[in-house]
Amino acid sequence: MIASRPFTMTAVLGMVTCCSLLYAADGQVIFEDDFNRADAETVGNDWITSGPASLKGKALHFQLDDSEFRPRARRTFPKCERGSFKVSFRFDWLRKDEGTWGFYMQLGNSAEMPKSLIYERDLAKGVGVNLAWGGRDLIWGEEPGSFGYFKDRKFNKLFSANDSRRKETLVDNPVVTLEVDLDAGTYAVGFNGKIYPGIPLENKGPIDTIRFVTTGCSKTGFLKSSIDDVVVLEGKKSVVAKATGKTDATPTSDPEKVEKKTTGPRMQTSGELAGVDVKTFKDHVAPMLEKYCVDCHGPEKQKARLRYDGVRGFQISDRHLWTMIHEQLSEGEMPPEKRPQLSSSDKAKVLAWIVKEQRALGAGSTRRLNRREFGSALQDVTGLTVDFSYSIPGDAKVNGFDTGAEALQDAADSVNQMMEVTRRAVDGIRFLEPAPSDILRADLVNV
Repeated sequence: MIASRPFTMTAVLGMVTCCSLLYAADGQVIFEDDFNRADAETVGNDWITSGPASLKGKALHFQLDDSEFRPRARRTFPKCERGSFKVSFRFDWLRKDEGTWGFYMQLGNSAEMPKSLIYERDLAKGVGVNLAWGGRDLIWGEEPGSFGYFKDRKFNKLFSANDSRRKETLVDNPVVTLEVDLDAGTYAVGFNGKIYPGIPLENKGPIDTIRFVTTGCSKTGFLKSSIDDVVVLEGKKSVVAKATGKTDATPTSDPEKVEKKTTGPRMQTSGELAGVDVKTFKDHVAPMLEKYCVDCHGPEKQKARLRYDGVRGFQISDRHLWTMIHEQLSEGEMPPEKRPQLSSSDKAKVLAWIVKEQRALGAGSTRRLNRREFGSALQDVTGLTVDFSYSIPGDAKVNGFDTGAEALQDAADSVNQMMEVTRRAVDGIRFLEPAPSDILRADLVNV
């Protein structure tokens, strides 16, 4: 042991030197945190946390709970607007038996990222890099432990990682690296010696925030749930920078080469239209969509995979779309803050028309429970913490949602599988005696 110390010291010094050279080669450190601090409820170092995210074991620890969008942590750093930069973090999570969950690592623009997360779509607002690791429902039916990225609210799997039930997914040093090229609008992900290049940014623009979000995680489904060694480094300078150090202004377009955009109205209101109040659609709703919405959701662009110029009044097949429009308008989420806004009277007319058409159409279509709802219902009824949904196939989605009636109609195979899972659930509690409890009595007469 004593004789080996000189060699050990040499090896350690060599490792330190290599690490220093890597930092020097990659550029100056923009931000780093090794969380090498005493355990505390607050993370410190300018991290902003929601839910029980804390310092534990010299790492950023997530105390999981049965809830949506908690805990989470975010921190800003000097804004990166051009060129490239690099990020790395130790992904110290390990799945035990959790079935449906999501963990997000995101880089985005703090000016556009919402401070509160209410809907799943909020996760993409203002975000450039949108990585996710999770199981089944939240990552579009992929196997638990799938790691990938979201683009236009669609999950794209890259690899599987950190699943204790599958040894081939375990690595000794689970460090995730990223290189973000803001000029090209792409980034590359590195993990376990492999590089996954050319991934498109969710939204282009400056980046000054790193955020970690957990959702749908149970208290007992993981063996580890921490992040460590977060580093942000400078990368290559912008390719549009001049030798003087100044950046080029946006080049003036050649009038002869400018792409011709669609001229004239894009919302078509001629011919037969659906709905009980077609006149209001033609006079108010269609012009509103034309003026405020079709630029981003029309023939040239389809942000969030939505396109409005083909809407022909209030059709039954578009009911879910009109519900989304009502939510976005009533909550002030659309149009975006930097775009022209509807007047109060115009907004009131459109919202009233949607409500009128929805009511005229009557109650929504009946549907079965989706897989996530079915599993939760059985857990509530039986009191067991078993993931009953594991044996049920994935649900189809409508506009990215797994609760649309059109995608959740009864089919013979799904009914048979649900019945079989229900029978197994009943067998699990058939011979259990109820837990002893006190008998509570209340006098509702002499109150």
